[in-house]
Amino acid sequence: MPAPDPYAVLGVSKDADAAEIKRAYRVLALQWHPDKNPDDSEAAKRFLAAKEAYQSLANGKEAGYKSYDEIAKDHAETAEAFYRVQELAAKLSFSSGGDASAKQSFMQLGECVYVGDVEGGRPHGVGDLILANGSVHSGSFIAGRADGEGVYYDANGSVTRGVWIDNKRSGQFSTVDPKGAKWSDRYDTAGKRAERKKVAPAPAECMHAAECKHCAVRFHAAHNSKCRQHSGKWMAAAPPVDWKAFPEGGLWLCCGKLSKGAAPKCHLGLHEAMEVELIPEERRLGDMGVGAVEQPVGEA
Repeated sequence: MPAPDPYAVLGVSKDADAAEIKRAYRVLALQWHPDKNPDDSEAAKRFLAAKEAYQSLANGKEAGYKSYDEIAKDHAETAEAFYRVQELAAKLSFSSGGDASAKQSFMQLGECVYVGDVEGGRPHGVGDLILANGSVHSGSFIAGRADGEGVYYDANGSVTRGVWIDNKRSGQFSTVDPKGAKWSDRYDTAGKRAERKKVAPAPAECMHAAECKHCAVRFHAAHNSKCRQHSGKWMAAAPPVDWKAFPEGGLWLCCGKLSKGAAPKCHLGLHEAMEVELIPEERRLGDMGVGAVEQPVGEA
């Protein structure tokens, strides 16, 4: 019986370099190590196969047997990323269909995400629909369409409350604009705004809509909504960076995605404002040249 192809066992291409081969072996070793899978003969076979494959492609001394704790200690980031991916897969279920009896489902609808009550594979009941640009419709849905009371959190920071009928705004709505001013809007049966009146200007102490550090959407702290974000940290790859394996120089520990900004995020949470560095007053005055005292010139 011919020996198994070591490249296939490790899941790497035949032109893989030493670093890629080592990384593939370590991931498999963490997954199938006997210390982690006691009394599991299948795991032991997979671990042995990975070890033998690595030994045939690399320096046998370097690939010697290590305990699971040693491997995990040397490569804690790899272990964390692996287990977070496993945990995420167990918690989230992406579905284009759905059980009619399922409740509080997580659904991917094209570039949008829906979390809430589902019936017949469509939003039906109360839920949150997060649009591709980060805007959120939170409220009642019937057969996949906004129908009933709801709140629309626009990505520009405005918040609109009212009633939707068959995906169209209908009747009286109240709106808080990005600066904090309040408006009263009336929509006709076609869903078009027919009238707008300013109810109150933005309070003097009111903060404008802030930018979310996770998704860059603008929001009011008093009118927060869900946003897509990463639950873990971005880990930079150790130098020298393998740019073929890590096109942007690292990966997210929570889900393993390799794109730092563009890829869909793996977690739903609430908006959080960007952290702003507060500059001490004396430093600000110094930067403006105010309050500087000219030092006297000493006598010769």
